[in-house]
Amino acid sequence: MDPSATDTTNDARSNKRVRIDDGTTNPPHADQQGNQQQRQSPTKAASEAFGRSVESLPESLAPIVNHYGRQIIDIRSKIFNKTNIHMKMEDDDDYIPKSAKASAFKITVSKAAAEKTEKIEFLEGQLAQAKSMYEQSLKGIVLECVQLEIEVLKKAESDLISELLLKLAEATSTNEGVSCNLHCRVRNVIALDTKLFRYAPKKSADDVIRAYKMFHSIEAMPPTTILTQHAEYATQEELEQATTAAAAAAARPENKGMQTYRKALEAILVTPQRQYLAQYESNQRAIAMKKLATDIVEGKKTEETAMELDAEAPANMEQLQDLVRKIAEEKEQSRDKKYENLARKCGALEKELQQLQKKQPPKNGPARGRTPGASDKKKQAPNRTADRNKNKNERNDNQQRSSQRSRSLNRTRGRGRGNRNSPPRARNRGAADGNNDTEGERSGRNRNNSNRRSQGRRSRSRTRNDRR
Repeated sequence: MDPSATDTTNDARSNKRVRIDDGTTNPPHADQQGNQQQRQSPTKAASEAFGRSVESLPESLAPIVNHYGRQIIDIRSKIFNKTNIHMKMEDDDDYIPKSAKASAFKITVSKAAAEKTEKIEFLEGQLAQAKSMYEQSLKGIVLECVQLEIEVLKKAESDLISELLLKLAEATSTNEGVSCNLHCRVRNVIALDTKLFRYAPKKSADDVIRAYKMFHSIEAMPPTTILTQHAEYATQEELEQATTAAAAAAARPENKGMQTYRKALEAILVTPQRQYLAQYESNQRAIAMKKLATDIVEGKKTEETAMELDAEAPANMEQLQDLVRKIAEEKEQSRDKKYENLARKCGALEKELQQLQKKQPPKNGPARGRTPGASDKKKQAPNRTADRNKNKNERNDNQQRSSQRSRSLNRTRGRGRGNRNSPPRARNRGAADGNNDTEGERSGRNRNNSNRRSQGRRSRSRTRNDRR
């Protein structure tokens, strides 16, 4: 049995939407990779092409080429985008950049003033004209600013190319191990291939040399010492002489490694920009095709919908009335059901409330078997304070009664010590007179006074302790 057939059968059992490959379909993710390539930004495509070009150069030149190549790609990308914006604003009068729009300003009036519709419409018309004039004037200013930015970027690119020519001439001559006139080497590479500068701001050889001299402050460039083309020679002798002269020119120090020099310049100035433009055109074609397909599909759907609506018969009035009546009855029934459910829920809540009130504990304290919490303690705090005050008052009353009893007992004992055989009236009269007091009576009175003072001190100390 064929194993592939078994695998296909198992896949079909596990997933009903298995598609059997007949060998003519594209490989997996091929379409997805193609779409990603189409959606790739031009700058990224240029960077990738530049990286592939650098790999073919000597490793010793790669850092210098990378340094200048990345800067050239960035500057040219900015110039390209700014140029497109400038061209769009110039060609389309209705196009207003975001920085020049005044759409946020609107007429805002009260409701009473808004009722004057004729006046409001007139003011809105004047506002539209003022906004249009204002936006157009701002657009002109934006155009000038963009043009100034483009000029500055082109000047920066030209200066960077002039610096690149000299630094790369020095790097290639050092790599070849020769010492020569670097300006002559630059002149020779410009004469060797003028197409290197077709994407540069200065496209012709004379413009490139002029910018180079201005950047490096050179009055005159040395003459070229390389033979780039040959005319038609009449005799074999002239051809041999020209070939010998070309070989001698190529052997000069300033011309050694000239192909490596030219290849490095091509990797920086030509290959990335060519890939950038190709990717940009591919993206524009993809956007145009997508827009065209969308217009065709949506237009077809709109036409089909219109045809279906035209083919439908007009609605019957009785059917519409029956439909409205049915919908109204359904809404009323659903509303009644909602009211019944609410009434049922309210009754259940009332029953639960009654049960909770029956189970509620007494107000005097917490329920039996339940540990009092913070809320119970707060409720019982006033009762505890009252009980504490009550006990304190009782203790004070008991102390006062005990002190009164002790004082009465002391007075009674003092009388008995003075003269136990004499009657009380006689003792009282003697005390009142103050002349017939015996020594025993005076000592008894002193003892009673000291006892009363000690009792008073003890009662006061107890009172202070109770207060604490």
